[in-house]
Amino acid sequence: MTTAREAVMPPARSGHVAVCIGKFMIVWGGYNDKVDGMLVTERYVQPDEIHVYRTDTEHWESLKTTGDIPPGTSGACAVAIGNSMYVICGHTSGGHTNEIYRLDVHSLRWTHIVITENSAKPSPRDKFAAWEYKNRLYIFGGFGVNMGEYLWDDGEFHLDTASWGSVRGWNNQLCIFDPKTESWSKTVCRGTIPSPRAAHALVHRTNSNQAYLFGGRHDQFRLSDLYRLDLDTLTWHRIDVNGEVPRGRSWHGFTSVTDDILFLYGGYSQNEDPLGDAWLFDTVKVQWRQLEVEDKPRLWHTVCYGEDGDILVFGGCSSNILHPTTNPNHRRDILVFRLSPKSLFRLCLDAVVLHKDSLESQWYCLPTLLQERLTLKLKGHGTSSMEQRGRTCVIS
Repeated sequence: MTTAREAVMPPARSGHVAVCIGKFMIVWGGYNDKVDGMLVTERYVQPDEIHVYRTDTEHWESLKTTGDIPPGTSGACAVAIGNSMYVICGHTSGGHTNEIYRLDVHSLRWTHIVITENSAKPSPRDKFAAWEYKNRLYIFGGFGVNMGEYLWDDGEFHLDTASWGSVRGWNNQLCIFDPKTESWSKTVCRGTIPSPRAAHALVHRTNSNQAYLFGGRHDQFRLSDLYRLDLDTLTWHRIDVNGEVPRGRSWHGFTSVTDDILFLYGGYSQNEDPLGDAWLFDTVKVQWRQLEVEDKPRLWHTVCYGEDGDILVFGGCSSNILHPTTNPNHRRDILVFRLSPKSLFRLCLDAVVLHKDSLESQWYCLPTLLQERLTLKLKGHGTSSMEQRGRTCVIS
């Protein structure tokens, strides 16, 4: 990702994955809709393509990948470990999958990690949660087939009885993947284990051995419960929050922004309303605080925390995704939130680009790397509207 490419906006999408590695947010997969009159056809985003957003230049690049390219997928999860992005499970044109792929972000080459025995893999699923701890990859929950024929020692499966003839349902299983041995392991959890669920959000708290789970859908209910998982002992704790709690939701975004602060955005309510609210959770005070932000609903979007301190909300759906006659309004813009203003360096870049008519003739005097950054930033501003680039909010 070091070669400068033409600035290309990513297509609108929902159910995609995104990870931040350094100054880069990498976006892959998901789906959008082709609307022809009253006919709406779902289609997966081109799987051999990734879109990369660079936070310091606010610039998109479209890059082609090679190797064992995964099929088009929605509802997968992605985790960054070192210079690799792992994409796990999800839903494809052939149904739910439990395959795992690794993308080398330098060579842009995919590797399919082949595990042949069903009993050595988690059950096929989507809308689960995944994260990294001590260079291992964890997954929890999701919606898919029964775990009986797959890697299973602990966890429950709850059948979706509302759909006639369904063989799928929700689970609360925790599995661990070791990239060194390229193998999955089953776990036995202790404590107050969350109910089976999907479309929840779980985040590993920065610089700690704790992960936090919020919400998700269990049966016909969208939840507002909060749990903490000790990753060394695999012990779950249900958290009794002091004060106000966000309303129950699924398909929301959740990320860690400091050692003690977690950020929650959007989702889909029990009343099937897209949500545009933002919250901070203080893990020390055990309190939620709602932020005053412009209401821009998003569900099945991604939320990443970048190296420059940006909280990046990308894509997702801004209308009722389950209503049969409603246009889902898949998004392609970025909403940016910050706990503090931009760095002086980034403010200077903004100022130089803003006054390019009078300053561009002098750019040659700058170091080559800085010239390249300014050129990329200028391309990004020249090829995308403010709506596509998104809005910025500094959180006070």
